Amino acid sequence: MYFEELRAILFMSENLVHVGERPTEYLLFLIRENKMTVLMSEFLKLSGLKIPPIRKLAGNGEGAIHGFSVPATEDAFTLWDKLCDLSQITGCWPVFLGGEEDIGLLNELLQYHSFQDVDTEIQKSLAFDLQRWSEKSALAVIRDTCSFNSHLKQTVTFSEIPTIGTNSDRVNVGFIPTQECYLSPAYLNFGGWYDCPAPHEHAGLLKRWNRIFGVEVLSITLEEICVIVRSPPQKKVSARMIHDETFLYCPDFPDDKIPRETDYFEEILNAKYWTFNWIFPSDTDFYKGTHDYDANNY
Repeated sequence: MYFEELRAILFMSENLVHVGERPTEYLLFLIRENKMTVLMSEFLKLSGLKIPPIRKLAGNGEGAIHGFSVPATEDAFTLWDKLCDLSQITGCWPVFLGGEEDIGLLNELLQYHSFQDVDTEIQKSLAFDLQRWSEKSALAVIRDTCSFNSHLKQTVTFSEIPTIGTNSDRVNVGFIPTQECYLSPAYLNFGGWYDCPAPHEHAGLLKRWNRIFGVEVLSITLEEICVIVRSPPQKKVSARMIHDETFLYCPDFPDDKIPRETDYFEEILNAKYWTFNWIFPSDTDFYKGTHDYDANNY
């Protein structure tokens, strides 16, 4: 290995950190110059991790997401945990991004998404107001009980079983260029269709849950977010709060126009994984638009 490459890897291991909630200029330089794959691979190898070659999965320029594919087995979760431990050094948060079909759709979604767009969403997330968002979301839920959206069968699951967004034999692991896991939706341009919150709203609420319950983003596909909860609610008062906030976040109507029951707090207590599912628009013209998709027009 060339001396300059080795020095760059050592630089990564000692200095590759974020300033606030934005990536360092050095990390952006690596992504921009397509050197991210080589340096990250060598650093992880030196850290004792055996992973497949890292490649660009989706996006372009500074907004590109790099990663690799592994068998969708228990070993994938073990690897994910180790990558999480190294995130403060690599400057990247690992996220399961589903199978190849999901990556194809993600690539379409990120085609018109620049790093400036990411930065805008991050700035909006910093100004996230829970009360204002709750009031807006509550009005949307009331509206949707009598609209097309109420038939979309959004679901929320609290369980001991994680999901990684794919039923295929392999799953893609993407490196999101941030140490803050809750910003992942902003980097992936996730949300803004039907009742799915906008990217900055995902980031703002996930940050709140991260601070209170140690919530970390595990997987994101175009219809689903699964998070791992490091410190699950232990009391019913906390479970009630999560029940209310998650219902506004992802309105769950198991039966036509009938909201889910409110007496399932035992499911929330001690649940290690929370999974949220929204319907993604099938109209590919949405990829070229902004986050303002009204289902009533389709």
